[in-house]
Amino acid sequence: MSDPLQKVMEERCRQDEKWGVQNHGDMVWATILGEGQVVRYYRHPKMDGQHSCEKCGNIMHLHGWIETLEGGHIVCPGDWIITGVEGERYPCKPGIFEQTYEPVSDRSAQSGNS
Repeated sequence: MSDPLQKVMEERCRQDEKWGVQNHGDMVWATILGEGQVVRYYRHPKMDGQHSCEKCGNIMHLHGWIETLEGGHIVCPGDWIITGVEGERYPCKPGIFEQTYEPVSDRSAQSGNS
């Protein structure tokens, strides 16, 4: 077995030990193993991931989890991640984001103007 494939299999075993046996397909495992440092893959020991989210209706396998100053929050597909003035991060629903923030042109963003 190649080294990267061995590492994937070891991580899958570690996840099974932590959360119980998870018979995920390859795409779900790619999401779990490719999670970021800010938003992690959503997992819960009493939920199989096929449950629908109360906020957006998507299955929970498509969601993330973020730690905020107020505690952990679910991140729904399409949510924006906002960085506050003290570096804290939190999810923001698309509708609220659009009502609160104005688009910046690529030219302004590249020159540092807002």
